[in-house]
Amino acid sequence: MRYLHQPLTAFVLVVLAAVTPLRAQTIIPRQQREGAEHASQALQFFEQMHSVPEGFNWRLVNRAVRDARVDRLRKGADHVQEGSVSGAWRELGSSNQCGRIIGVDYDPETDRVWVAGAGGTVWAGDVNGTSWTILNETQQIDYPRLVKHVQLPGGGTRLIAVGQSPRSYWLDPGETIWQQASGQEEWQRWGSVRRAVACTRSGRLEIYLMGSEWDYGAAWKGRGVLYRSIDSGTSYQRLHWFDGAQALWTDG
Repeated sequence: MRYLHQPLTAFVLVVLAAVTPLRAQTIIPRQQREGAEHASQALQFFEQMHSVPEGFNWRLVNRAVRDARVDRLRKGADHVQEGSVSGAWRELGSSNQCGRIIGVDYDPETDRVWVAGAGGTVWAGDVNGTSWTILNETQQIDYPRLVKHVQLPGGGTRLIAVGQSPRSYWLDPGETIWQQASGQEEWQRWGSVRRAVACTRSGRLEIYLMGSEWDYGAAWKGRGVLYRSIDSGTSYQRLHWFDGAQALWTDG
């Protein structure tokens, strides 16, 4: 039977190959196909995003707001008054305005700004809108949760960036290669950073990261976790496990 089985298998394969047509074109899943049905579903989804009372035309309001902005810019009336806060909005920064800014830091002594985009890029520039430069062309930082320019205890400065992955990096002035912080190796096996804050306690910079990590101990499950760095982002240590809701904030 062992000798008869192999030719029979080969025969079946040949028959299947003969009756199965070859397809060279790309097969697009139905839910990803474009066309009239897709356009109709996209329009319906867009309408559902605008939850308004019945009979309320959000398009008219949207158009009126845009017209008011254009009219204000045309007249140069960019002064705003909101309660006790008064000032004028001016658009500054890079002319490349695609994407979202999800992290920012500012040095009032040098008027220097550092920003991190959702795509994983970190930029530096002046508040007057000049000299904007990307700082990590060779090192993407996955969805940055924090960008912080800090003064080192021994003198000098450092730029710290924390990614969602979770991976944390730091960059010294004049350098182009980002250094990866230590202490997050086990966290990187499974988990992510959801919140990152920096504060100064007793004159010492501290960085706190909160997110989820797999507890490989007796719990053997995903749990909330809190990490801290007290050496200007060079290394991190796990402080606590916890279950339930998560919240992390600081007044700086």
